[in-house]
Amino acid sequence: MFNFLKKKKKVTTNKVIVLGDSHCRAFSFNSNFFPIFLGAGKEMNFISDKNLKKLKKNITRVLNTFELNESSKLVLFLGEPDTRFYLGKGWYPWDETSKKSSLDFKSNVEASLERYESLIEYILQYNLKPIIMNVTPSRRKDQNQIVAYFNQLLNELSKKKSLNFLDLNDQVFSNDENIIKDDFYLDQVHLSTRLQLIAEKELIKLAVLEKSAFSETSLTNEEIQEKYGYDKRFGCYTLKG
Repeated sequence: MFNFLKKKKKVTTNKVIVLGDSHCRAFSFNSNFFPIFLGAGKEMNFISDKNLKKLKKNITRVLNTFELNESSKLVLFLGEPDTRFYLGKGWYPWDETSKKSSLDFKSNVEASLERYESLIEYILQYNLKPIIMNVTPSRRKDQNQIVAYFNQLLNELSKKKSLNFLDLNDQVFSNDENIIKDDFYLDQVHLSTRLQLIAEKELIKLAVLEKSAFSETSLTNEEIQEKYGYDKRFGCYTLKG
């Protein structure tokens, strides 16, 4: 467990820190990125004030272990669990026996975005300007309708806060089928690491990265390992304790 009462040496990195739920695994095995798994999407989301509180708590733990400044590079990759939950099928939208959605998803998405804005305002207090990553689509057309509305509001929120919005969906979405393209499909929920190839190009345009470093291995160091556990299966770091 982290003990913030004792002053500890903070981690320094020039990598892009990607904070998210399990979707941050799409940024694994790449020396450009430092993906940190904050926790399961069932809890790291904006569907309730209770979950927002948990999300802020875990992000605080991360931010307090890094030496951060205005030039630090931070990406927020959050929100997909909300769009899945608002299908009205709990966390198992692929289960055909689940109850079909009767929710007014727009009002629920708008409530999620209000909580997302609260999180952004909280992070801005650290003198950081996070890059906001879009919610990525799935192979479920009904969920992708919710994703589209969520991203519309998220883009507007990013502009309101003068933050860069990393919108990759035009390049990973099949307009003919209204689902994720096969090249980026990993499983029923997640995208593959091929997402990095697009993300890196956009981050190079924003002068956040200098060049691509897409590879099958990930760099680690002892100082980081003292504060984070490294999951070799997924290529991301997890909070200890």
